[in-house]
Amino acid sequence: MHFRLVAIIAVASATAALAEPSAWKTYTYADAGFSAAFPAKPREAAQANQNPSLGRLDSKVYLVEHGGAAFVVSATTLPKKAFDRSSAAILDDARDLFVAGVKGKLVKEREIALKGHPGRDLEVAAAGQVVVARLYLVRATLYQIVAVFPKENAGGADARRFLDGFALTPAGAPSSR
Repeated sequence: MHFRLVAIIAVASATAALAEPSAWKTYTYADAGFSAAFPAKPREAAQANQNPSLGRLDSKVYLVEHGGAAFVVSATTLPKKAFDRSSAAILDDARDLFVAGVKGKLVKEREIALKGHPGRDLEVAAAGQVVVARLYLVRATLYQIVAVFPKENAGGADARRFLDGFALTPAGAPSSR
């Protein structure tokens, strides 16, 4: 399996200008099945990637660059054939490809869950940056919640606020299986 988050690769090497402090706000994306706390209104983009074994993977990406950091939520719809494997195997592949995609080294990992849906909590060291991420598999959707910070500012409170500010909407993720 191959899960690419092209936006995160660009973000991982990008440097954002320092922004004035702003109030964090929760944005809801019912069509993508989630809400998330961001320091500013996210830019939205649609992404399509071709996967050799799964075919076309469609993603919606929500991105904010703020204070030298980047905050990203990606929602990727997985085709039915992705589920020929266990949820753990899908998350293992997503983790491995995520780490490779940011050209990093996995520092910490733990299994987590969100409302009964399996996930992974990751910390990755990558070229002078710290990347923290949570991956959740919710029905036919893989969510990647990612914060990227310069190594000298590992993000602390902002990373926690962002990661903890992600929630499924009452209807949950859309299902295409």
